[in-house]
Amino acid sequence: VSFFKNIDVEYEIINDSIPFEIVLSTMRGLTIAGFGSSLLFFARDLGHTVLCMDKWLHDSSMYMRYKERCGFDDF
Repeated sequence: VSFFKNIDVEYEIINDSIPFEIVLSTMRGLTIAGFGSSLLFFARDLGHTVLCMDKWLHDSSMYMRYKERCGFDDF
């Protein structure tokens, strides 16, 4: 939340009971920020602006091991 506040961008927190795939597929022109998730690729494929914020986690050895093990690409 502070990321969006710092860059003065409107944001909305969505209830966990709403599948994010539905939000992505029914809305247009969203900016999505996240960490190495398949949802980021889905959002990009649907034409949304995607901010992959993996750099925030590069100091986490656990995250870096997970990333290497899963082999997903950065944006």
